[in-house]
Amino acid sequence: MTFDDGAPAPDAPATSHGFAAALRRAGTRLRGGPGRVAGLDVARGLAVIGMFTAHAGVVEGPRAWLAVADGRSSILFALVAGVSLAVVTGGPRPMTGDALVHARARLLVRAVLLLALVGLLDLLGTRVLLILGFYAACFVIALPFLRWGPRRLALSAAVVAVVGPLLAYWVPELLGLAGLRPPRDGSGALTDFVVTGHYPAAVWMAYVFAGMAVGRCDLRSARLRGWLVRGGLAATAVGYLASSSLVGVFDGGSAAAYLVRAEPHDNTFFEVVGSGGFALTVLGLCLYAGRVGSVVLAPLAAVGSMALTVYTLQIVAIWRWDLLDSTTNGPLVAMILVTLAAASAWRAFLGRGPFERVVGAVALRTAPPPTADRAAT
Repeated sequence: MTFDDGAPAPDAPATSHGFAAALRRAGTRLRGGPGRVAGLDVARGLAVIGMFTAHAGVVEGPRAWLAVADGRSSILFALVAGVSLAVVTGGPRPMTGDALVHARARLLVRAVLLLALVGLLDLLGTRVLLILGFYAACFVIALPFLRWGPRRLALSAAVVAVVGPLLAYWVPELLGLAGLRPPRDGSGALTDFVVTGHYPAAVWMAYVFAGMAVGRCDLRSARLRGWLVRGGLAATAVGYLASSSLVGVFDGGSAAAYLVRAEPHDNTFFEVVGSGGFALTVLGLCLYAGRVGSVVLAPLAAVGSMALTVYTLQIVAIWRWDLLDSTTNGPLVAMILVTLAAASAWRAFLGRGPFERVVGAVALRTAPPPTADRAAT
């Protein structure tokens, strides 16, 4: 959208009108502009800030409540990534034909670029368990399912939630019994990304599929927001309460004892239900907030709009200043405030984040342009 205020009054300098117009354009960009769902950016921003807290926060004593970010922030990010996959491929009207081929090609290029970026970040040697490579693997796995509607995607999420944790637990065990070994270098990246790694796609595709199911709906629907909040709260209660009631029933060293746990990064069915439900609740609340508070929440949405840039710079900051060993939350607070301010200024005056621009430009130049209009399935 462009703004045209007309010619300035004769007694007023032209620069004043130009400056006012620039501020108005900056304000529009900061709020995301027309057609962008602010609540989705807010949810992604919360996920990124949550990762800050999980990585650099001190959660002892009265600050123990900050532990809510551990594990759940990355799950929220995976859920929102699934929503974004659906949105960029047509939302409620999935792409078909050449338009879908073009979208898949661009997503594949983005996945390759994520792998390259995470390879560089890994060279820094931080103790952060980098997630970008696993996200790239999930994007590739999602490519064949981009034409599916919300019901099939929701059913797929449920199936993965049941079957995936069993695969993630038993496949490494079966590899050992067969005299094979889990991967220890890049040659085993496929196995690591899918079943043996810290964020295995065998489990995490449940969050991606659930997000895609949401993205295939009308994100501005009040009914959808209500279902997300109510359903998410119910799933959170069921997952965590069922786990807490079962965890003492089984012998602590048994497979069953592990599979009924719901702690962060356990990758069990009960964690998927509990933490996945929590993520759905947060997403639903953000969609409410994005509708009524896009101005107040604009700094958080700005962070979410350039999540790749912010995540990358977070890892660099952790490496540069050794933030994982901080004994106070002062560095965490400073990092959050600087991020909110810098992301807001960048979005207001420059638009897309720098890494997002590069990735988008490379994907657009690499993928063949569509030759047919988008059509509904």
